[in-house]
Amino acid sequence: MFIDREDAGEKLAEALGRYRAAHGGLVLALPRGGVVVGFALSRRLGLPLDVFISQKIRAAEEPELALGAVTERGTMLADRAIEPPLAHMAKQEVEWRRLLYRGGRPLPLIAGRIVILVDDGAATGSTFLAAAQAVDALAPKRLVAALPVASVEASDKIRGYVDELVALERPEDLVCLGDYYDEFRPVSDAEVLKRLSYRQGRDGVRRDAFAPPALRGRHERFLNVD
Repeated sequence: MFIDREDAGEKLAEALGRYRAAHGGLVLALPRGGVVVGFALSRRLGLPLDVFISQKIRAAEEPELALGAVTERGTMLADRAIEPPLAHMAKQEVEWRRLLYRGGRPLPLIAGRIVILVDDGAATGSTFLAAAQAVDALAPKRLVAALPVASVEASDKIRGYVDELVALERPEDLVCLGDYYDEFRPVSDAEVLKRLSYRQGRDGVRRDAFAPPALRGRHERFLNVD
């Protein structure tokens, strides 16, 4: 059990201590919840933090039913048949989030780096797996999957596309990620942006300089996470 997402990130950092201050190391977090986990993880390991966008494709008649996932690299993972309009909507959402979180800044260089890909959990694993496949295609030196909790099914899927999988909890039957957290409230875009701004400021990247005009300065009003 974890107190909250930051506690989960701290515990992952303990398990991944060998990557502390690793040369060329990078933490890539899946928004939104994964960024809170990744923030704590990157802070403890002394590694830069950025996002990788992977969006669920949901059934129109059953929004809780995931049909697959699409990533910011344009790659798609389909668990079931996906109608073109649903795929198009998911791709639009990915592009919107990419602009919101990165402000037009490109994805950091992945090739030849140690990349730790993190989220707050994986039940079916589709969203995380789509991200892992896309990042793996960019030729990292080592790709590490870091998850506080992942079902056995999801772990088995993900393991084939990463060099290392660290999942602190691996239940056979994972119905709700929130069952493994004392607090598992929704994470806002404001919280994501604040954490990215803080970590990237520490790493010498002025995130605000890359933001569209409508977003510049917004992070000054966000929750203080120092």
